[in-house]
Amino acid sequence: HRRKGVAGALMCALEREAASDGAGPTAPSATIARLFLHVRPDNGAALKFYRGVGGDRFGGSSPVGGASVAYDEPHADVMSGIDANRLAENAGAIGQVLLCKEISIVKKIPRGAGFGTTTGGGGKSKKIRPKKRR
Repeated sequence: HRRKGVAGALMCALEREAASDGAGPTAPSATIARLFLHVRPDNGAALKFYRGVGGDRFGGSSPVGGASVAYDEPHADVMSGIDANRLAENAGAIGQVLLCKEISIVKKIPRGAGFGTTTGGGGKSKKIRPKKRR
């Protein structure tokens, strides 16, 4: 199971889901999502994988567009309001390294808004039909 891209594919799917609109209770007003994970300090392969040593872990483009950003130890501003010890205790991860990654939330355009519609008086939308070719 190692070195076959399974972990990268799972992380890619997780990050895409977290970046999609509706990724948690704060998604409607949030612009970023924070993903946290714990890794045993003696698990060098996992630390290297999550920290993205040696370039893009996902073999090409970032899972959510733009440059791939690796997991890293969270800064103090990220941890404000979070009890790291309680988090580790609840996760059964006491003594493990806490890593964090911030990703942009992708807002979805509501169906019917955007190309192909126009707003007339009264806020109602009308469908614009393409002209028929002769």
